Amino acid sequence: MDLSEINHLANLSRLKLSPTEAENYAQKLTAIFEYIQKINQINTDNILPMAHAIPLELKFNHLREDLGFEISQEQKDLFLNLSNQSEQGFFTTPPSIE
Repeated sequence: MDLSEINHLANLSRLKLSPTEAENYAQKLTAIFEYIQKINQINTDNILPMAHAIPLELKFNHLREDLGFEISQEQKDLFLNLSNQSEQGFFTTPPSIE
């Protein structure tokens, strides 16, 4: 983009740009448009349209498998003792709604 286009867009947007700002925007927008041109050159003929980058199955998002595990009572007591807020074998937190 050249400075006249930047100044025209600034005028339409009711922005006042200094010459330095206009030059900066011209360089950045030119780089963005050049990158878009590179992307447009990629052959996508055999690529199916997607709504999401990761295939989603029905209602569930399987990004990782949930793995449950058991800890010993000794480990549980150790963790609870490290916390300054625990009650009846559980961690406690301040109320979020009063």
